[in-house]
Order: sequence, then structure tokens, then C-alpha cells
Amino acid sequence: MNKSEVNYLPYRKTADGRELNTLRNTRNYGLDILRVIAMLFIVAHHLTKSNIWGTVTESLLFKALSLNITAAFIDCFVIVGVNVFFLLSGWLKINLRAGKVVSLLAECWAIGIISVCLAAALDTAYYASFADAALDAVLFPFTHWFVPAYLLLCLLSPILNRITDNLSGKSALYALIVMLVIFCIVGFAGDYVYVNGMQDGGVTVKVSYTGTNAGYSVIWACVCYVTGRIIRMHPVHKLQKASVCFALYLLCCMVNFAVLCVTMAVFHDAEVTKWYIYCYNNPFTFVGSAFLLCAFAKVKVKESAGRFFAFLSAHTFAVYIIHSDNPFVTPYRDYILDIAEGNLLRQVQLLPFNTIALFIAGIAVSVLYFATIGLAVSRLCRYFKDKREKKLL
Repeated sequence: MNKSEVNYLPYRKTADGRELNTLRNTRNYGLDILRVIAMLFIVAHHLTKSNIWGTVTESLLFKALSLNITAAFIDCFVIVGVNVFFLLSGWLKINLRAGKVVSLLAECWAIGIISVCLAAALDTAYYASFADAALDAVLFPFTHWFVPAYLLLCLLSPILNRITDNLSGKSALYALIVMLVIFCIVGFAGDYVYVNGMQDGGVTVKVSYTGTNAGYSVIWACVCYVTGRIIRMHPVHKLQKASVCFALYLLCCMVNFAVLCVTMAVFHDAEVTKWYIYCYNNPFTFVGSAFLLCAFAKVKVKESAGRFFAFLSAHTFAVYIIHSDNPFVTPYRDYILDIAEGNLLRQVQLLPFNTIALFIAGIAVSVLYFATIGLAVSRLCRYFKDKREKKLL
């Protein structure tokens, strides 16, 4: 979240469609806390997933205390992280600016180039030639599906904003229901084929009929964004207390885990479980994400604590970049996963420590970036913006 972004509660519109704040112009620090939690969830999910899946060859009764089940239980709670980020984008409303897109790409490239150089220098990643390392650095932002999906969401945001701004109460509800039926129910069931693939002449073919690709797509990002906008504009979150919304989030997680356990017990197939855990358009995962958003939208935070979380929130993007498929950090992730593999107690002990460690490292990298390269990029963008505005005058 940029420091300039402010949450207006409650949402109102004037006759000409402009947003109007009827109470106060303040920042909702509960959403900053949620963004921090969502990133911690994403890091925890990626640290956990490598040790979750093993072929289940026995009855679930004999696997109840296994590492697979324990890790899957954790994942049922933390898998909501990415959905929460897209929902928050809809709640806060993306206002497309060229400078924002340039800043995001510059941050990705800067961290990517530095990571590749460090990985090559310290021999933590193998590159056959300088050209291979350079190509890895250039393509770095696009090797993380979340980054191009978010950039495309930013480009599409003006259209999505116009659509949602023109929805009335009932039409918004109907649109939300239709959208979720198509992408979160039919799409979720159809994406089972995408996850497991079809056999065509001995070749596995993966097809996503709705384009949701198990939630790893710009289409699903748009669905989450529009949902966040509708919840924000038509205060669904005000129907229940924060504690009730949080309890409903926990309920969705537990139901998801129960369905997972039954499925593993019946099919004895770890691939089937991915249908329930790794799909962001899993109905339980998505509804749980929405309830978590509603819960934190109602959280009251003291100004001093709120500013601290707002600071962390502004730097969470770098956490994602350094912990996920980063050639410099990946060896560390592989190491801690190796020493925890097959050892339930050790994995449980290491998970929170390493999640927080990677989170702090990402925040530190982001702060350093914005104090140096990011500052230069910001000034350059401001220069071109001022120059363009002078031409228009």
C-alpha cells in the first residue's frame, strides 16, 4: 500500500459519481495489519508446501498425525494470502498511474539484477554463461506469476472501476453471484482437469475451461478485485462484528481441511488434495479470504501502532520478490526445508522463525531500495510527469 492511499469509511457517492467521505478522512490501519498478515501467510505457505504432498497409501486414520496432514492443516489457514491482496486492491481501488507501474517494474528488476549478481558471485545459483544470468535478470519480474497478473490488473483497473461504480445494490449482488458461480464454483470444478491434466495419446494436456487456472491468473485477480470493490461500496462487512467475520474465516478453513481429509482418505492421492488446497478459487478459500477482509476492516488500532503497520505494509511487495524463486534466497529456503523434511516437530519449530526472518529481510531490502534506487526512479517519474503537464499547459 502506498503511503498516499487512504481508506474512506463509510463509502458514499455524490450525484455525479464522486466518492464522498461522510465521517472522517482517516486511514484504516486494520487493513495495513491485514496486508502484513497476508504476506506472512504467503511466506509461510511457500515454506510449507514443499513438504506437504506425499502419496497417501494408507487410510487417513493411520496418517492423522503425519507431516502431510499437519502441513496441510497449516496451509488451509495461510493459503488465503494472495486472495486477500487482490481483495484489498479492490477495496482500496487502484488508480492507474504510469509512475506506479514503472515503480513496480523498477523494484522487481533492481532486486532481480542484484539477486542474480549475488547468486552468481557466491555460487548459490549456476549459470552456464553471462548471457544466461543476464536473461534471468531481465525476465525476473515475469517469472513470478503474481507480478504480471498484478500489473495487468492495474492496466484493467479503469474498466473494472467504471463497471463496479455503475452497479446498484441489487445489480451488484447479482453480478457478484453470477461471477462467483462461473469462476469460483464451475471454474473450480473445471480447473480440476487443469491441475491433474487429461491424457491425450499418452501426453498430459492441461486445460482451464474458465481461464481461472486454479486462481493463478489475471482473470481470478479481476474477480477478487471486483469482489473487494463491491464489498467496499455496498458495506457487506457492516452486517457482522469483526469477531463474527473472523470466526467465519476460521470455519471456512476448518471445513476446507475436513473436505481435504475425506478426499485423501477416499482417493489416497496427493494430487487430488491439491485441488482443494492450492486453488485460490477454491470456494472455501475465497469465502474465507472475504471474511478475513471484513474482519480487519472493522479493527480499531491506535495511531502509534497503526503507523508502524502502515510502514510495514508499504514494503511488503519486496518480501514477495525475495522469498519466491529468488536465485539468491532459494538456497536458504531449500536448506531449511531439507533439514525439516520428514521431521514434524522440527518443521513446526522452524516455520514461524523462518517466516518472520524472510519477512524482515524483505522489508529491509525494500527500505534500502527506496532510499537509493527507488528514490532516483521516483524523482525521474516526477520529472517526466511535470514535463508532460507543462506541455499540456
